[in-house]
Amino acid sequence: MRSLFDINYNPGVIYVLVITLLSIAGIAGNSAIIYVMKKEPQVKGHVRILMSNMALADLCVTGIANPMCIIGKCYATEIKKVFPLRCWS
Repeated sequence: MRSLFDINYNPGVIYVLVITLLSIAGIAGNSAIIYVMKKEPQVKGHVRILMSNMALADLCVTGIANPMCIIGKCYATEIKKVFPLRCWS
């Protein structure tokens, strides 16, 4: 597996920028949802729990998984040297 930047530089930069912007928007939006669910007394019970859990799960994806995906795409050849037994193709 080659690095994203080994093939062509421009799509790699576009990929990193798009995923970074989506991650920032996702972190901001999900943080806002968690804040509103904490501060608004009008939303009660199961709806508050459901919305908070969904926002927290998506916050984990946008804050942890997306940056790891960018690192994996950018440094694929170096990761392959460190971890020769890999799950991805």
